[in-house]
Amino acid sequence: MSLPAKYVADLIGKPFVDGARGPEAYDCWGLLQCVLRRMGHEPTDYPSNPALLRFALHDEWQPLDPQEVKPGDGILLRSTDSRWEWHVGLILDSCRMLHARESVGVCVERFDSPAYRRRIVGFYRYRGRPD
Repeated sequence: MSLPAKYVADLIGKPFVDGARGPEAYDCWGLLQCVLRRMGHEPTDYPSNPALLRFALHDEWQPLDPQEVKPGDGILLRSTDSRWEWHVGLILDSCRMLHARESVGVCVERFDSPAYRRRIVGFYRYRGRPD
């Protein structure tokens, strides 16, 4: 099973710009929000700030066991860039994620590759804003 292409196909190749929320460029959090909105959700827009990202994950996202992950869920990774503590992506299928990388832009990569597997912090499912 994979996330329908209608949610992501036109995003691939868009440039990465820190703090960008589209439609011409995205950062990783902006990309995740864009796809969630296309899926019918209304996530809160938090600035690209590690403390606020942790709040957003606690507030609107449910942690998942890796065996529960399905297309449309989020993945949280440790960043390799000293300017950012975290990096997020969107699960497309059993081994691929959509994410926005500074030097590449919006792309699809395997999260089970050696480059990403060791950086995974957790998987999350959007549950919406609390009442």
